[in-house]
Amino acid sequence: MPSPIFLNFDECLSIDSGYLVTVNLQHLYESKLNDDLRKTLFENERAHLCLDGRGAQAVFGRWLEKKLPRAVGNEVLRAWLDNAEGSSILVIGTDERVMRKIRCIYPSIEFVHDASRLPQLDTAHAAVIAADIFARFGCDYSAVTIALGVPKQEMLASALTRHLPAVPILCIGGSYEMLSGHYRRAPSTVQNFGLEGVWRLLFQPNRDRFLRLIRSYWHFFRFIGDPGQLRDLVACADKEQ
Repeated sequence: MPSPIFLNFDECLSIDSGYLVTVNLQHLYESKLNDDLRKTLFENERAHLCLDGRGAQAVFGRWLEKKLPRAVGNEVLRAWLDNAEGSSILVIGTDERVMRKIRCIYPSIEFVHDASRLPQLDTAHAAVIAADIFARFGCDYSAVTIALGVPKQEMLASALTRHLPAVPILCIGGSYEMLSGHYRRAPSTVQNFGLEGVWRLLFQPNRDRFLRLIRSYWHFFRFIGDPGQLRDLVACADKEQ
């Protein structure tokens, strides 16, 4: 299997089909436990990948021995919406209070909002069923944005591409919260030191976020120390054949 290709910022804005995943360390350690997610990221030809987190940028750069571009998810979404005047966008996930603010910021865009967080969406089969349900909304969208978190949003995006083959789908996590002002992005200095997870935990403390932070740093040092583990994770399909 060839090494993954990561899009730069401008390339993220130019996709017109398939689904975009802004990769961070959570995607990597979740992929070790969830083979459906791993296939969704690294085996699906409809997947477009960019590196959101500095940790993911560092470990892939160490493995591939080159400097890789970084495209931050909320900045990609902001630029996408800035160029989407008069369009219709299906929004799956996030809160209605967030979307009310987003509609005020982008009054010329029609946001068709489904607030469901689909808590049982943890397998590829469940994603296919959910995609069939959402497809009944119709297919007349300029884009679809999914804010359900990892791995739900990625597996749903993969399944939705079968119904919406000519519509770009963006897996954007908490980007709407950042654009609306409900969550403040860490200062650039904090981001540069790879401490954005700590910043978010300070302002939005909860047990799940704390555990994700610990797992992220643990796997960062594992992948940096042994890039072969990351190579084996991405190329797992070759071993199965």
